[in-house]
This record gives sequence, structure tokens and C-alpha cells, in this order.
Amino acid sequence: MLLQFMVPDSIFSTHPHTFVHFLSTFSILMTLASLTVILLMAQRDWAGHHIVRNLRQFNPDWHSIAEEINQQVREPLVYSIQYNAYSRVLVTVGWIIRISNYSVELARVEDSRLIVVDSNQHPLLSNENNGLQMIDIRVESVSRTSKPFIIR
Repeated sequence: MLLQFMVPDSIFSTHPHTFVHFLSTFSILMTLASLTVILLMAQRDWAGHHIVRNLRQFNPDWHSIAEEINQQVREPLVYSIQYNAYSRVLVTVGWIIRISNYSVELARVEDSRLIVVDSNQHPLLSNENNGLQMIDIRVESVSRTSKPFIIR
């Protein structure tokens, strides 16, 4: 009701002629496009999704790998470290998982080789007098089923 007094014309229009009309039409079209993409991916069993592509590197039946990882993450023997606001590493009995804003990288523990790449001493990042040591570790697949990635 209040919007009607502020904008004399209708906001949604089939023929946009003002900037507000253009933005409202654009927002509706973008919403419909994103829903279409989601529906198409769901119909194709999420084949184009980047996490499913990562899981298929280990087994074409990605559902079984996802279920295995879900069960292991819920177990009490999970090592989890969050080293900044957007990146986290989980180490389960069978998997090393690096989660960041835009990717989820996986490696099987029995198929992984861990290589120390870099080590930095940060004296100001800790409450203790001896500081904090940050170690960059490269996780490589021995059988080359997954791409190498670096955890800290």
C-alpha cells in the first residue's frame, strides 16, 4: 500500500519503460532462469554439479560415496579444523575433505600422499608466548583419481 504512493505506476510491467520496471523484469527473469537450471540439473541426477563431478572421480555411483562420507562425518573420530571464516578441513577415517566458498575437494586417506610445502611462524596469532606455526600440506592422490589440493 505504501509503495503505491511512492511509485505511481505499477512496478511489474510487460513493457519496461523506466529503470524500476527494467530491474523488476530482470529480477523475475533471473529467478526463472535459476529455477530452470536447478530443475534441469535435478532431472539429470545433478550430473553437472561440481560436487557430483568430484564424487564421480572415485566411483560412477556417486550416491554410495556421498553416503559413505555422510556416515563418516557423523562419527566421533572426525578431525575438523576451520582456519579462516570460509575454509575448513575435515579428516575422517577414510576421507580428507577441504571445504571452501566455491569448492569441495576430496581425497581418500588410503590413496593420499601428504607433502609439507611451506611452514610459517606467526608470533602474533596466538595468546601463548611461542606463537603459532602454520603448515601448508599438499594432498596428492597416489593413483591420480583426484586433483591435488593444499590444506593449511
